[in-house]
Amino acid sequence: MERLVLKEIVGNRLDDETGLLQLSSSQFGSRIENKRHAVSMLERIIESAKTLAAKVEDEAGLERQEAT
Repeated sequence: MERLVLKEIVGNRLDDETGLLQLSSSQFGSRIENKRHAVSMLERIIESAKTLAAKVEDEAGLERQEAT
């Protein structure tokens, strides 16, 4: 579920065949700061995917309980 949510968040930046995610940043003049920014983006994306996947699974579990 987390991978599906991640794919929805990042779109075509995630290559389905290789599993590689391409992120880049050119917000800063320094290569090091752009690297930090890209790492920060990746951390936020992963955390969001985990959180959203857990919510979806919880909601699916509640719907199954209500159906029975």
